[in-house]
Amino acid sequence: MNPNNFSTGVLRFCAWTGPIFVLMWLIGAGPTTGWVFLPPPSAADSAAKTVADYTSHLVPIRIGCILMIFSCMFYTSWGMVITMLAKKAEQGLPILFYIQVVSLAACVVVVLLIGFFWGAASFRAGETAPELTQALNDLGWLGVLFTGAPFTAWAFALPAVALIVVLSWVSLRAIAAEAVEQTVLA
Repeated sequence: MNPNNFSTGVLRFCAWTGPIFVLMWLIGAGPTTGWVFLPPPSAADSAAKTVADYTSHLVPIRIGCILMIFSCMFYTSWGMVITMLAKKAEQGLPILFYIQVVSLAACVVVVLLIGFFWGAASFRAGETAPELTQALNDLGWLGVLFTGAPFTAWAFALPAVALIVVLSWVSLRAIAAEAVEQTVLA
């Protein structure tokens, strides 16, 4: 344990879950699904084309969606390592820490729902109305394209914490320099 009561080993492990998340999600969305989602299909694709993509890769898409959904565990642990740095840096009521926790939770739900909607689209693809499969597919893509608010809040809280740390360090350095100067002059 280090002096801040954070287990260095746990923090190190959680820090490495960021790259694991990225690889697991991209593998789930890319090669596992037969490249149905990467690169993104055209928004102009018809409902029949969307259903054809799903039905021709049904099992791989389901497996890929499971990988994408379970990758969120790693996103959570990686994000919390960064968030814990905010808590360590703030004094008193750590508002930036709480902003990051809530934003991270929203981010995880968004990332989880992308795989969830694509998985739901694959559940009865070819058995239900093609427009339903297309609508669920589109919901997954809306999660990719239009969910910047929680990610932005989380991302802006991090540099704010860094600024607090830098300003604290500069202030402490100025106080120390003043103390040395007063000692020398006395």
